[in-house]
Formats: sequence, C-alpha cells, structure tokens
Amino acid sequence: MEQRLGTNTGAIGSDAAWWTRILTLPWYAGRLVWFAVPGSLVLLVMAVRGGMAAQPTHPAVLFALSLAALYVGLMSLGANRADRFIFPAYFAVGVTGAVVAIRRWPRVDDMARRIARLEPYGTPILWLVLFLVTFATASRLPYVQF
Repeated sequence: MEQRLGTNTGAIGSDAAWWTRILTLPWYAGRLVWFAVPGSLVLLVMAVRGGMAAQPTHPAVLFALSLAALYVGLMSLGANRADRFIFPAYFAVGVTGAVVAIRRWPRVDDMARRIARLEPYGTPILWLVLFLVTFATASRLPYVQF
C-alpha cells in the first residue's frame, strides 16, 4: 500500500519535476470550469458582477465551492492527471451555479418551475431532449483539448 501511494503521489519513482505538479492545478481548474458549464459560468458572472457579495452567501454555496476547491487542490498534488479524479467537483459547481441562477434570475426560476410542473415526466423528457441534441451536434462541435 505504501508503495502504491508513493507512486501515485510522485514521492517514489516519479520522473516528473516539481513544476509539472504546479501546472496540474490550472489544468484541473480549467477542467472544472469547462465541464461544469453552465453552472460555472453562472458563478463566474455573479462573482464578476459582485452579485455574490451583495447578499450574504448561503452556507451550502460555500460548502460546495470549498468541496470543489478541496478536490482540485488534493488531486493536483498527485503525479497522475485524469478528468475522472474530480467528477464530484463538476457536480458540486454545476448544481451550485444552477441553484444560484434559480434564486437570482426570475426567468430561470420560471423555467425551472414549468419543468417541475410536468413531473414525473418533465425532468426525464428534458434530459432526453438535451441528450439527443448533444448526440446530434457532438460530431459538429470542435473538440477542446487542454
């Protein structure tokens, strides 16, 4: 177990220089922003506009963002990089952005309420439509490689 942990953290048998681990932090941060869209964009817009500081921030928002920062920070220490290492952080940032958007923008709240009224079929139908749109357009969109 010690050998495996040492190899994964780069403490044993790693040819990677210390500066490559420093570059892992922006790599994971970029992945977090990209893969948590649109939630991450909502949070960035609110931070730039000052909307997050205008009212006291809800403890759940602080918890979710702290969780995401903890995942990115801890996974940046390792010698290996993979998108899957921070999957929970994508969800935390995406959902937090969605909740902030629903609470701050009435049009988004109205849209969420309309979808909620269609239960139990509204959310699965929306998911299916979004999946089909993604499936139909995925081959036409450029692949972004970090």
